[in-house]
Amino acid sequence: MRREWTREEDEFILSQFKAIGSKWSQISKMGPLLGRTVSQIKNRYYQNLKGKELSRIKYKNAASPPCDSEPLMDAKTGACKR
Repeated sequence: MRREWTREEDEFILSQFKAIGSKWSQISKMGPLLGRTVSQIKNRYYQNLKGKELSRIKYKNAASPPCDSEPLMDAKTGACKR
């Protein structure tokens, strides 16, 4: 059964990729990724994470990140443009 990806898993993938590169089999045996296959982790990185900011990824059952970056803020009102 598939479970939703969490922000914690995504942060972990990004930090490990930055630290050790694309050693997916090593990354899959670490931390919060237990139970995910090498293919799932590799696909998650290349299809959803590479070159993206985590603040732009939608997570189910997670509070919205603060709207503190300029592209998301309305210059006139200061409101978040989500």
